[in-house]
Amino acid sequence: MSGILGICNRTENWKTASTLLPVFLDNRAVGLIRELGEPRSTRAEVVRAELFWKGIRDWLHAAPDEKSKNDRKDRLFKTYRTRFASLRNDVSKFARFKPLQPHNYSTSNTKKLLSNLAGTEIDIVLETPTCFYIGEAKFKSGFGSDGRNVLVHQLVRQYVAARVLADILCEEKRVIPFVVASREPSRVMQVEFMQSQRWMDKRHVLTWKTISEIG
Repeated sequence: MSGILGICNRTENWKTASTLLPVFLDNRAVGLIRELGEPRSTRAEVVRAELFWKGIRDWLHAAPDEKSKNDRKDRLFKTYRTRFASLRNDVSKFARFKPLQPHNYSTSNTKKLLSNLAGTEIDIVLETPTCFYIGEAKFKSGFGSDGRNVLVHQLVRQYVAARVLADILCEEKRVIPFVVASREPSRVMQVEFMQSQRWMDKRHVLTWKTISEIG
């Protein structure tokens, strides 16, 4: 895809925005979620969509005072501890991941855990009355991991952040992660882990070609 001065822009944010904004502006977001399993009965006018979403950061920022903000942080921490009590063990048992450090996926450092959650950005979010779709878009790079974080793996971190916030604000919603890549990734560790946890289905791995053909 040629850009300014004939140069191919390799920035994932550019690829995501340039491909998906027409979908959103033309009110075709419902077509995208149908690719992910949303019932055809869902009407376009009830679908809400955003790009480059930092929901936890903005929810904390919206607290009316410091006490309320600290209360929200406390709810985030407790919800993570309850919902993902077995996550460290689940990740450790997944043979293809590198061995974890003591602070990875733990609750030993509350401040660092909350910082990871608040700093989590999700490229594409779409919300319906019953589901919350969270998408990670990849153009050239792979799915990131950083052992210095509490929540090491990018796709896992995004799911955790979305699920924790949904538990607090709208518990009945399903959180459905998906990825968009230049081609369907095969044997991608993070995708395999998400599927092993039954958080992601095979149909939740899309290509840019699929996105561009949504009508």
